Amino acid sequence: MEERYFYSPTTRGFYPLSMKEQYENSLNGWPADAVEINTNDYQALLEGQSRGQVIVPGDDGNPKLVTPEIDHDAIFGTQKESLLMEAERIIAPLERAVKFGIATEEEKLQLEAWEKYSVMVNRATMENPVFPEKPGETAEQPQTSVKKRVSKAARR
Repeated sequence: MEERYFYSPTTRGFYPLSMKEQYENSLNGWPADAVEINTNDYQALLEGQSRGQVIVPGDDGNPKLVTPEIDHDAIFGTQKESLLMEAERIIAPLERAVKFGIATEEEKLQLEAWEKYSVMVNRATMENPVFPEKPGETAEQPQTSVKKRVSKAARR
């Protein structure tokens, strides 16, 4: 016999009928607003979710798939902040070595490269969301672009 599934808009969860007794005997019980959905719809919802869509309750209480909105500004800001924090973690000990006169020539060159990098990261904008290569990366490695990465994620 094929499994029957129910969806609760309140919990946004699926409940197989075969486990109803266990749910009813549990602390939270079987959801009072559970609506039955057919197996084909259940499978389609899970497939959509695996492609990046989100399952939400519709106006009628039945589950539906929606494509989440992507906040490009927030993604860009988070990436920029992360890159700057990484640069500062590397710059700080190099600056101390220079300050105390114990930096090697290599450390001085690294400090200059990372300071220039952090300036260029700061200059990246949403209009031009391309971040520079990190010092020491090869030219073959692509520059980081938030829009390119986001659009790839949205296609999934």
